[in-house]
Formats: sequence, C-alpha cells, structure tokens
Amino acid sequence: MQYMGFGLVSGSRRIREILEDLERFLSSEEVSEELRKRIEEKMRVARENCIPIAKKRERGEMLTLEDVEKAMEITCWLNIAYCCGLYKKCPWRDIALAALGIEKEEYEQKERWVYTLLRKKGVFKP
Repeated sequence: MQYMGFGLVSGSRRIREILEDLERFLSSEEVSEELRKRIEEKMRVARENCIPIAKKRERGEMLTLEDVEKAMEITCWLNIAYCCGLYKKCPWRDIALAALGIEKEEYEQKERWVYTLLRKKGVFKP
C-alpha cells in the first residue's frame, strides 16, 4: 500500500470506498431520476475504467496515456487540471486521483502553480 493523500489505502480500495458512499447516498436521499442516472453512469465508468487502472498501477505497471485519459473521463471537465481544489468535496476528482496515484499534496501543488502563473500574468494582485 502507499499513501494516497486520503489515508493509507490502495487506490482501488479508495475508489471502492467512494463508490460505497455514493451507493449509500443514492439509497438514502431523495434524488431526481435524472441525477440518479448521471451518478450511476459515472459510477459505472469508475468501475470499468478507474479500478482496473488503479490495480495496474498497484502492480507496478506503467500507465499509458490512454490509461490516464480513461481515468480522467470521470471528472466534470475530463481532466483533473480543471478540477476544484481539495477544499471542495468531489467524488469524481478523488476517484481520478486515486486511480492515478496522485497524492493530496501533489494535487495541491497544481493549485499553487496556477495561482502563481495568474499573478505573474497580472490577472490579479496578491
């Protein structure tokens, strides 16, 4: 096992835990049929794409560009570069990060890099 930024668990196990949480949410909450279908479709993608990718990485195999793109398909914008920061709860981002083995600290570095770049470009002042 390796540290995933979400506790000492493997990526595939973390994905299964998130999916179990989503199942509990769907069974306990009154959700519209449209939202239920969208969540269930994303859960299917996580099972078909993200868990096998996490297991491949856990076996020590190198991920291909296709693997990375498949793992990111679950995110809202199809790329973790556009995902919200960790201050906001998001099962889709967390599933992609777990599949790719990206730790919380590594993901937070992306946020700081974008902030620095925008400041250098004069988009805003600190």
